[in-house]
Amino acid sequence: MRIDKLDPELLGLMRRSGCYLMALGIESASQRILDIGQRSSTSAWCGRALGWVNESGIEAWGFS
Repeated sequence: MRIDKLDPELLGLMRRSGCYLMALGIESASQRILDIGQRSSTSAWCGRALGWVNESGIEAWGFS
């Protein structure tokens, strides 16, 4: 799942439909590395999105 496409509403719908695990493409926790790679996500956004996933009750695996 692309982490920059998540929001609480989507996660709620996913959980209610039976989703219990997702793999997230985090890529890096370093904003400098994300900028160099011209990635659309930010390290702050990743933190918020991971919080939303945790609150939804969905287990998350991260890939870099």
